[in-house]
Amino acid sequence: DKTTLVRYCRRADLDVDLPSLWRGMDMDGDDKFAMEELDPPRALALAGLRSWAHENYGSCSVVWDQPEMVAARNRPHLNGRWVSDKKLLSGTFSTVLKRLGWPGTGSDEADGLLCSSLDLYGCGFISQPDLWWLDDWQPPEYLVEAPDLGAWAELR
Repeated sequence: DKTTLVRYCRRADLDVDLPSLWRGMDMDGDDKFAMEELDPPRALALAGLRSWAHENYGSCSVVWDQPEMVAARNRPHLNGRWVSDKKLLSGTFSTVLKRLGWPGTGSDEADGLLCSSLDLYGCGFISQPDLWWLDDWQPPEYLVEAPDLGAWAELR
């Protein structure tokens, strides 16, 4: 919210025009700042994964426990130098999601955005806690609903 932003800027001793910064961040002028306003492509990719996971598995975090994900975590990676039952390389995570039936975002670039958005520390790994917040997020309907071409034709 606006108060948090102001506090952060003051603590960080940032010399910025706060009203202008807020207007630039709060694109729709509702006095709230949401992820979809900050980075719409990332929000769209995350909303798509969340919608698919909830529809097919009940939650995002349950996807982590699917046999294919467990098997991928138990396999050696990086030429056999790394195995972890708690983390998966981002690329492996994306590959296993597709094996599970996730249709992807439509492009490799958007799939990369998705994985980097989930990767809390930016180290190229995804872990189950990276999926917990996605379960709690409530994306706006326009990010997850399929377009109604009939309604669009009526508007024209």
